[in-house]
Amino acid sequence: MEERWVVLGNVVRRRRRELGLTMAKAAARAGEGGRRGFDVQTWSGIERADRTSRRESVLRDLSWALGWTDDSARNILEGRAPIELDPTRPVPDEIDVDKEEPILTTNEHRLLQALRDAHNIAWEVIEERRR
Repeated sequence: MEERWVVLGNVVRRRRRELGLTMAKAAARAGEGGRRGFDVQTWSGIERADRTSRRESVLRDLSWALGWTDDSARNILEGRAPIELDPTRPVPDEIDVDKEEPILTTNEHRLLQALRDAHNIAWEVIEERRR
């Protein structure tokens, strides 16, 4: 078994549990929002690292289901951290398919995440000073 696929499986399992999802619910989420998705056996296989390759669409849908940017599963395989989706982004069944959403690069997503993190830290400091 290739180590990077084992790492992906472990990270996916941890994130799924963190979100309180069963494999079946997580697999169902992978098919929301007009995505192709996949079945629970595929999800289970990813967590068990039963293969050393997956279609890019599977990796994108997996990332989406876990609340990450589309390239996050690929990032994990390449030794980088997953990137959280913007918490203000609509959930899949609320997406307006007639409205185009801007496509951001990985670096732009990282920058946005860093700005969100800095914002949250600043508010924590402000709240702490008020006490």
